[in-house]
This record gives sequence, C-alpha cells and structure tokens, in this order.
Amino acid sequence: MPQMPAGDAHRPYEFENGDSIAFLNLSGDKNRHEVLVKDRYTHFWIYNNKLELLWKGDGQTGHYPYPIDLNNSGRDSLMIGYSLWSPEGKQLWSHDSEIHDHADGIMVGNLSAEPKAEPRVYASGRKRQ
Repeated sequence: MPQMPAGDAHRPYEFENGDSIAFLNLSGDKNRHEVLVKDRYTHFWIYNNKLELLWKGDGQTGHYPYPIDLNNSGRDSLMIGYSLWSPEGKQLWSHDSEIHDHADGIMVGNLSAEPKAEPRVYASGRKRQ
C-alpha cells in the first residue's frame, strides 16, 4: 500500500478515487448514458457509455452535480458547484471567483409565485472556518 507523502496527512481527500457519480444525457438520446465522475471538491470527468473520456472540467465542484435540460433541447447542461457547463463541455458561467467555498447542494427551478418565470439556480454552502 502506498505511503501518504509527509505533509499531506491533513489532506486525505486528494487520495480518493471519486466522491460521486451522476448520469447525464449529453448526446440527445432519450436516456442518460453519459457518466460524470468527480473527486472531492475540484475536478470532474465526463465519459460516454463505453467509458471513453468526452471532456473534463474543474472548479469548486461541491457535493452534488445537477444535470438538467434547461432549454428543452433533449440534452442536459451540467450545474456543478457554482458553474454551468454546456453539453459540449464549455463552461457557460461561473461564480467560483466570488464564492470561496464549495456548494453543499444545488437546485435549479422556479420557486417564485409566477408560474412562467425563468428557472433560477440555487446553491447552498457554508463558509469554512
């Protein structure tokens, strides 16, 4: 078993293979065949159904990725942490530079009293001490 390098004992998360997985529909198929694998807080990878790498990203990934078809295209965009990614792997926007801790939970939807209002992104987190 490999030894943890001296000085890294306080950061054991860097040695985890993965923190969560999610299934996405990036191809426009009727089912979610693409797989997202992420590490604890920083990196994620998107694979097709043959486990071939399609694209990857990084940032404050938080705990729970949120795939959602925002424009009824039949393809999921990816809300992860404080960033939104296109089905092709382009980061559309990010608030990582403004919020200095990871997102504990993400939700996309319309919580207003107006039924036709555009959905909004809601993220919850906590400030590290």
